Amino acid sequence: MADSVAEALSEIPVPDPIPTPAEIVDATFDFAEKVLVSQQKFTRELFETGEGAVSRPQAAPKTASKAAPRAKKPAKATSA
Repeated sequence: MADSVAEALSEIPVPDPIPTPAEIVDATFDFAEKVLVSQQKFTRELFETGEGAVSRPQAAPKTASKAAPRAKKPAKATSA
């Protein structure tokens, strides 16, 4: 079994030279930034495309509402 694991691991490509931890962090965050910028652009374009198809809802008319009646406080118990 150890031989097959070693053989499988030897087939995995390893970059030369191996990047430092700082380089890995920088590359990961650079990639994440590109993904976020792309998603932001896509989302804005999506909303701009649909903006003309959807009308804004009208504000609901303001109506006077009655306040709920207050509950009566229970009477204090007297001690005998």
